[in-house]
Amino acid sequence: MRRAAVLFVAIGLAGGITGRAHADGTIILNSAPSFQSSIDSTNITGNGNTGGQQGTASNSALTTAFPNSNDTKVASAVTSNAQLNGLLSYAPALGSGQSVSSWTYGYHIDPDLTNYTINLQVYLPEVGVYPSAHPTGINDITIALTSVTKDGSNQDVYSTRAWGWDNNLSPGILNPDPTTHLEDFSLAAIGGSGAGGSNFFAQDPTFDIRNVWYISIGYRGVVDDASPPTPLGNHALWIGTEQLIVTSDAGVADTPEPGTVALLTSGLLGAGFLQYSRRMRARRRKG
Repeated sequence: MRRAAVLFVAIGLAGGITGRAHADGTIILNSAPSFQSSIDSTNITGNGNTGGQQGTASNSALTTAFPNSNDTKVASAVTSNAQLNGLLSYAPALGSGQSVSSWTYGYHIDPDLTNYTINLQVYLPEVGVYPSAHPTGINDITIALTSVTKDGSNQDVYSTRAWGWDNNLSPGILNPDPTTHLEDFSLAAIGGSGAGGSNFFAQDPTFDIRNVWYISIGYRGVVDDASPPTPLGNHALWIGTEQLIVTSDAGVADTPEPGTVALLTSGLLGAGFLQYSRRMRARRRKG
C-alpha cells in the first residue's frame, strides 16, 4: 500500500493532475523602493541591456510601437530614483534626429490580461514636436504588451500590441502638468485603436492577450545640450515613471496556477489520494 501511495503522489507531481489557470497579472509599482525591488529581481530591465526572452520581447515591442525606420533605437539604463520617487530610464541620444528607447517589465509568468486595466504615470522633463521650431523633448509615449506563444515547430513567437501618444501627429496630445511635469495614461488591456485617448495603435497578427509576458514603456524624442538633464546630472533621452499599476477590472486578481503543494493543502489532491487508500483497504478486507 505504501508503494502504491508513493506512486500515486509521484504521478501527481509529474504534472498529470492539475488543470492550468492563468497567473495573477497585477502590478503595483508606485514608489522608488518598489521599482528598485523589481530591478533587483530582474523583472525590470532597460532596452538593449539584456538577452534571452526579455531582450527579444523588448525589441519586438520597440519595432511594433515605433515602425519608422528613421528612428534610432538606443539602449537604455534603468535605476530607481528618490527625486522622482519612481523609475529613471535614460538613453544617451545626443544628436539631431529622433531616438527611441524603452524599459520593460517581465512577468516571468503568463497572465491573461483580458480583464485588466493599465495605469501609467510618467514624468516628462520636456515635450517637443519634431520637426518644428521646438523639436527637442519627448514627442511620443507608448505602452506595449508582448505575448509569447508557440508555433507549429514549438518555437517561441513574440507578438506585440502597442498604443502611442504621438505629439508629432497631434501636437498637444502630450500635455503634462506644467508644475509637476506628470502625465497620466489609462487604458483597458483589451482596448484597440484610440484606447485611453491614444492616436497610434498597432498589433501583430499573432498577438494573444491570454499569454502576455511583458509590458514595455517606450519613449521617443530629440535631445541636445540645452535639454533638461536627468536627476543624475547627465544629458540624455529620459523619462521618469512614477506609477505602473495593472489591476483586474473586477477588483479581484485572477487565481494563480495551483501547485501540487497547494492542492494537497486545499484537499484536492488529498481527496483523490483518500479515495484511492479506501479502495485499497477494501480490497485487503475482501482478500
